[in-house]
Amino acid sequence: MTIIVQDRQRTKEKILDAALNPVRLLLPTALIEQWCREADYKWRERVLGPVVTVLACIWKHLQPKVVSARDVEDGFAELARDGRDKTRSGSDFCQARGRLPVAVFQKALQHVGGVASQSAGMLFHQLRVWLVDGTTLRTANTAALEAHFGRASNGKRASRSPVARVLVLICAGSSAVLNVLTGSYVTSEMALFIRMLDTMPRGGLVVADRAYGSFLLCHLVPFHGSHLLARLRAERPNAKRKRLGYRDHLEEWKRPRREHSAFPELLITYPEAIWVRVIERQIVRRGYKTWTLRIVTTLLDPKMYPASELAELYFRRWHIETALRTLKTQYQMAQLKGKTPDIVEKEILATLLAFNCVAALMGESGEAPELISPVRARNIIMRYAGYMAFLATCRLKEFYNEMLGMIAKALQLPQERESEPRAVIQRPSTFLVLMTTRNQWKAKNRAA
Repeated sequence: MTIIVQDRQRTKEKILDAALNPVRLLLPTALIEQWCREADYKWRERVLGPVVTVLACIWKHLQPKVVSARDVEDGFAELARDGRDKTRSGSDFCQARGRLPVAVFQKALQHVGGVASQSAGMLFHQLRVWLVDGTTLRTANTAALEAHFGRASNGKRASRSPVARVLVLICAGSSAVLNVLTGSYVTSEMALFIRMLDTMPRGGLVVADRAYGSFLLCHLVPFHGSHLLARLRAERPNAKRKRLGYRDHLEEWKRPRREHSAFPELLITYPEAIWVRVIERQIVRRGYKTWTLRIVTTLLDPKMYPASELAELYFRRWHIETALRTLKTQYQMAQLKGKTPDIVEKEILATLLAFNCVAALMGESGEAPELISPVRARNIIMRYAGYMAFLATCRLKEFYNEMLGMIAKALQLPQERESEPRAVIQRPSTFLVLMTTRNQWKAKNRAA
């Protein structure tokens, strides 16, 4: 028995020394174990302890393709140079991930996001700039997930699988995720954002799309110590105005009637009217249609916060769209594999944590993260992680600095394009859409 324990301890030490060396500086052992103790999680000595499990989750989601739980165990056995057990099925990793509390993943995500924000965060007149937006993710077709998240429906038919709604808050400079909330499909982005405001730090500027340009949030965000910059809704009624400058004015917004609000219980304590600032600018770009941008903000001082700077700042909101696209297409987050709500939430957090690790290393490279390709940066990190896994300790720092230099050179510069016809490039599929499970489809067709 003593020999088995010693072998297990030696295997664990090999994995901790070799697995994801670039990430280990962001997530040291002592910090992960501290988060476990704060979550009242007690663990016994085993190879897949809390630290190895967190690293295994990050390694899984940093891969350029979908990998299974068995692939994770095989990869870590290779790092430990342990080829004795050939019967790995992936169940050990799944059980270890299931035991670890969700709070550990949440704190790891916020910690790495904070590190990335400190190194490459963006300030607008001493205000930290954050971007917020929501999206939906498909989940596995199980009864537990259907009861928890529900299905999307267009009035004719429901979606083929349950759909989770996710709201993310990211740093405008580094694109690192600072906070995330998950809810059912019928839960609105607004409801998730109101919940997020309770834990959001003060002193920030939230940039959002037109769904957030409402009376409710223009009062609620400053109440929590931050400011709001959002697109103005087209159906906004005319209001009393005070001119501040060229296409820049204050508007007095009346409190909406309770029957016109999705959150009537919140309007009771709100003032009868608030003043907001509305800015309009004509946007002319080569290769694009000329259009009018109308934004609303709670930053009312035109001298301290010039209208031209606010209009230019709003265009950084598109960075959250590209970040969500990267997460769905390159980090395989569009289709979640977990079969229970707890595992789905951990899968989302682990994917965002892996994304944050890449963002933090991009910020540490010295180049502006918005100019670096996140996909190429991830590939460089994984290649150097493979090199560093079997290096002598004295050479790790040398390879780490070399990796940062390579990340700084992985640039994707913005390009101007000529006007092109609006046409679909991808050819539509000729296969039918399967709206049921395969077993149900087979039973129906065989019966026919």
